[in-house]
Amino acid sequence: MKKWHFNNTDICSNYKFNQSMSDFDKHGIAGVIRENIQNSCDAKVDDENPVKIDIDLKEIDTKDLPGIQCLKVRIDSLRGENQYSRQTITNMQNVIKNEKCNVMTIEDSNTKGLSGATKDKSPYVAYAYSKGFHAEDENEEKEAQRGGSHGIGKIASNAASDIATMYFATKDDLEEMYLGGTCEFIDHSYNERNFLGTGYFANFKTGRFEAYRNENVHSIFAKETRGLKVVIPFVKEEFFDPNEIIKSVCDSFFVSILNKELEVNVSNEKISSENLESIILNEKYYEQNFKEFNRNSNLSPLYFKTFKNQDKVELKISDKNGKFHSFDMYLDIVEGLKVARYCVFRTNGMKVAEKSIKGYSSSAFNIVLVSKSIEEDTFLKSLENEAHTQLSSEHIKDKAFKQNAVRFLNNLDSEIGKVVSKKLEELNPTDGKIDTSDIIYEMNYNFKKIEKENKSIIKVSEKSDRSNSKAYETGEMEELIITKTSTGDFEITSDGGMVAKSTSSRTREGSSKSTTKSFNYKDEPVEKKFPSKRTINKEVSGKERKFVKLASGSAKRKVSNGQEKLLLDLTGVEEVKRYSKCSLKISAIDGEGKETDDFLITDNYKNIKENGIELNLSFDKKEIEEVTIIDYKISLLLDLSEDYNKNLKFIYEVVI
Repeated sequence: MKKWHFNNTDICSNYKFNQSMSDFDKHGIAGVIRENIQNSCDAKVDDENPVKIDIDLKEIDTKDLPGIQCLKVRIDSLRGENQYSRQTITNMQNVIKNEKCNVMTIEDSNTKGLSGATKDKSPYVAYAYSKGFHAEDENEEKEAQRGGSHGIGKIASNAASDIATMYFATKDDLEEMYLGGTCEFIDHSYNERNFLGTGYFANFKTGRFEAYRNENVHSIFAKETRGLKVVIPFVKEEFFDPNEIIKSVCDSFFVSILNKELEVNVSNEKISSENLESIILNEKYYEQNFKEFNRNSNLSPLYFKTFKNQDKVELKISDKNGKFHSFDMYLDIVEGLKVARYCVFRTNGMKVAEKSIKGYSSSAFNIVLVSKSIEEDTFLKSLENEAHTQLSSEHIKDKAFKQNAVRFLNNLDSEIGKVVSKKLEELNPTDGKIDTSDIIYEMNYNFKKIEKENKSIIKVSEKSDRSNSKAYETGEMEELIITKTSTGDFEITSDGGMVAKSTSSRTREGSSKSTTKSFNYKDEPVEKKFPSKRTINKEVSGKERKFVKLASGSAKRKVSNGQEKLLLDLTGVEEVKRYSKCSLKISAIDGEGKETDDFLITDNYKNIKENGIELNLSFDKKEIEEVTIIDYKISLLLDLSEDYNKNLKFIYEVVI
């Protein structure tokens, strides 16, 4: 009779479930799929053909699970010493009573299988009985390409089971077929003896494990071809979803699939280089409206398009030791995109990281990086977390190596930021220029006749070249072209000149009555084309706060030597004339000229103070507090942080 073996212990001391299993559980089905496919790709035999994976979801009778009676009595003997353990154990005890069992199988081919089941040290022994260890390939190049390095990824399959259990069937190069398994419980007492929490589906004789032959079991455990088959019983309900499995495959391995290194079947749905595009660009699986993407969106469709359609360029990143690491970079600027990230792939086509860059999170870029050689793969492996989802230095213990990793990761973000910044400047040359030709045309089209009485001409910067209607150059402190007026209500004269309605505050000193006349238009009146402000009332803590959005022409900025000088002209903003103090809200403008919430003052400025006053102002993510207004002017000095993006344009709101 085949049964499970648990090692004895003098005292039960560990009443916490394996933390690594809990960590993998946070990654959901994606973690399970990534770890198992990675193991299969690492064991590839024929380099001329792809690794093939078959993933299936089935239901079998619980009684057909090998050694199930042994597992039941062990689960019933578990006792939790904290709330989480008690809840987990109760769920296990309830689940194991079910007569039916949902099962996920993950079977590979064109792989080595687990050899050496009868040896003391072998791939089989490392996979079946060891933790924190993986058998290294004798070929150094292939070892560098392998996904695993921590030796604990196999526990992801246990994390997918409601009873923390997995089986595996293998057929090796000698056509030997074996069946094993592991379960991850807690220390427990059974028949007046104490046992450790990890169980092994194997016989134990004279101080060593003896693998079971794969025979006389349910057909779901059969493995007829060389390779490995993982069987996960009592799969968690949220993991038992073929669509989510398909997405997980595409998310982590679309580069492998496009390169014809991998083919996957999920419940008879084939994923290959021939049909990958029809899956990853299908609304059944992924949101396709890029303009609606947010921080929580899955960007796989964008990464796919970027990798498939953009030309690669070489990106070299130095570490602290002066060594350069090279990557193939695929870059795309996606119009309307409000969330920007980059992802990193190994040479074998497995994604190992995805992240955004501070200061560029809404810069509309999308980047795919692929290691250029085995040397980069080796370096990346040293930076990966256990789940192969993040590049980090946190797990590194060696001080010198940790410092080197930190420098490399900082340089990686910095270099990508430079590339993106340069690309955006090429596509959107904005500083000191504004194209007004289309605006003039539009306004002349709508206005046929406007009386010229009681209007003040809007002046263009004296440094501008009026002969060029395409762009007016300004001085270094002038970011805007059109001088702000009292109301901001703009009109166009019959000869194309821009004029503004006069108000009492600008025409008759001491008068409170507006002298602006009303006009009759031959065409239908047009709404204000250039509003100088928009007032929004909000109530905070019972007190109404008024948000006055300033016209673009109100702001002048100069950036130099790590500092920004900001001058805001509030002339004509009637709402502030009774105030000497206000708060100032700052928002960024995205590539479409729309306001975005991604900009945080705290990420972009280290200190803020008023010009001529040494006292620093208080500020949070969105507002600067207690800003002084003198003669309708606000003058600030802002110390820039390292993450400051000089290419951003801003909208300013006075809060009173």
